[in-house]
Amino acid sequence: MSKSVKIRVKKTEPPLDKSKEFLANWYKGRKISDPYIQEAFNLDKPGYLQNIQQLPAYKEVNSIDKNVTGRYEPKSNLLLIKKGAPEHVKTHELSHFINIKGGAGDYMRTIHKDIVKNELLPKDKVQGVYKSKYDYFSNPDEVHSRIMVLREKAGIKPDEVVTPERLKSFLNTYKGDVDNINDLLNMSKGEGGLLNMLNFMAKNKIKNSNLS
Repeated sequence: MSKSVKIRVKKTEPPLDKSKEFLANWYKGRKISDPYIQEAFNLDKPGYLQNIQQLPAYKEVNSIDKNVTGRYEPKSNLLLIKKGAPEHVKTHELSHFINIKGGAGDYMRTIHKDIVKNELLPKDKVQGVYKSKYDYFSNPDEVHSRIMVLREKAGIKPDEVVTPERLKSFLNTYKGDVDNINDLLNMSKGEGGLLNMLNFMAKNKIKNSNLS
């Protein structure tokens, strides 16, 4: 009589959604060196964490608008992703959702309402698309989503104070997708402004409209 052989089937877990994992860890563990700003963040934190528990689904589409690779649409609660878009588009768009849904971020928004204005170049100091679409590139929520992409790409930890040396080392060695990072470099007042945004930034209040 032949012995029956049990075949063990290895269960495979679905791949982790890196953008969602990064953002969940960031908002759960965020520490800010300024105690007053940290207190404001703590007041906003329940709203952030609630939004993280209900992150929108992705919908892959052939096109959105010209040169647009992703968009969060509040009305349909969908994150549109253009086919072939780089992975960091998800981080960018999910950041919009976390900071918009349910009015999350009101305390941080009050503290940092001028930070983007203070750290970005004025319109007459930028060129090309940054001048023609200045309102878009200087929109505080757009800047904030780009900052989140930079934090993810650079491996910045939620409790880390970013130093000039740390930022310079990353910028000198990074070889990946750079569109969001180049936008920040072209719009900010040098590495000092970028450091302030990385370490302290929160977004301003904006209208509940589509964001790319």
